[in-house]
Amino acid sequence: MLKLLLGRAGTGKTRALLEAMAAGDGRPQILIVPEQHSHSMERQLCAIGGSRVSLFAEVLSFTRLANRVFSVYGGLAAPALDGGGRLLLLCAALKSVAPELRVYQRPSRKPAFLSGLLATVDELKTCRITPEQLWTAGEESGGGEGDKLRDLSLIYGAYEAMTARQGADPRDRLTRLAEALTREDWAVGKDFYLDAFTDFTPQERAVLSALLGKANSVTVALTCDKLEEEIQAREDFVAAFAHELKTPLTAIIGYADMLRSRKLDEEKSFLSANYIYTEGKRLEAMSLRLLDIIVTKKEEVQFQLVPAASLFEYLKDMFASHTEMEFHFQYESCMVRAEANLIKSVQVNLLDNACKASEPGSPIEVRGKLTERGYRFEVKDVGVGIPREEQKNITKAFYMVDKSRSRSKNGAGLGLALCAEILLLHGSKLEIESEPGKGSCISFVLPDKGGSLCLRRGAVFRH
Repeated sequence: MLKLLLGRAGTGKTRALLEAMAAGDGRPQILIVPEQHSHSMERQLCAIGGSRVSLFAEVLSFTRLANRVFSVYGGLAAPALDGGGRLLLLCAALKSVAPELRVYQRPSRKPAFLSGLLATVDELKTCRITPEQLWTAGEESGGGEGDKLRDLSLIYGAYEAMTARQGADPRDRLTRLAEALTREDWAVGKDFYLDAFTDFTPQERAVLSALLGKANSVTVALTCDKLEEEIQAREDFVAAFAHELKTPLTAIIGYADMLRSRKLDEEKSFLSANYIYTEGKRLEAMSLRLLDIIVTKKEEVQFQLVPAASLFEYLKDMFASHTEMEFHFQYESCMVRAEANLIKSVQVNLLDNACKASEPGSPIEVRGKLTERGYRFEVKDVGVGIPREEQKNITKAFYMVDKSRSRSKNGAGLGLALCAEILLLHGSKLEIESEPGKGSCISFVLPDKGGSLCLRRGAVFRH
């Protein structure tokens, strides 16, 4: 039977486990914790249960649990390879299959290469991936990636065969433990508790699965701080979404009821119908923006080389009708690697927000320049500004610093949430500098990784 003890950090989960063990009525009680916590847990257990608790309860790590089981059913005395022995055996395995390899046919014999290869084998073992699974993945992948996977499968398989003859690999200890617990009845009639783990490796999960099949009970304490934060964020999102729907829908229903129940003159009929149309279009825009956010999170981006000038020319065309604002464009011409349509969406949102935050006739600067980090795009206004305590929240969906101002400008608080998702796909993020009453400068950098993203520096253009 599996029991889950969930709660935030510091809410007493550990004490609850230790009290349950102390009240175990003499039935064997075993607490499994990470190795570094075993001594402190033993002291806490004795402090809560007294000296008698040591007669039927104990604290073990996964490694000590394996030793306990192997001491009963065999395997503890089997010769185990140390670090040097594992490297030598891997080198021998590599040589034995070298004629069949495609990528690693002439592999480096340097210790660094062998250490990296051994680390890969260790990771495969921890994740319980077999040579056969690697081979199948290589066949399915094809090409150069498939050749690498097939080579690793051959090397890994040869190493496994040699360890079966020469000595036990310490990395197999938990896999062997899971097999022994499944095969034997050592865990029958015992209560197991697990605490202080942030997560479990596939090998550890296999041990837990074996315990669940044999033990009297298994209780796992889990810290759920992040889960609770995600639940709260989801509840806040639903509440904000419901509120954003309620305001226009109430008005739409009211004006529609007026149109159907009263005989209005032509002017009032037009105003009512126009309000219904305007609010309906706002709801449509909000739903499309939400869909954009969802799609962007799942989208696989195809990057292309794009002239930076084309992005700024697009912005100038998009905002040509905003004659009430004073735009200043200044940018360096170069090629950037990006998904053009997505980056255009970010630029339009940032410039649109700057217009909404500014009074008519205010200057808005739109700049682009090459930096050591990559190509920096920024929009600077002298509008209302954003308080420092609000800045961390503005990329949350439906969050608006000034709700009345945003709604009057047909905003729904979704633009920057979409921008954040798009920039995340590009390995970037929004950078915000703002002061209430003085304006904001919001920017992002398309990263220059090894000089491959920003190419061919050109002239500086001012408009």
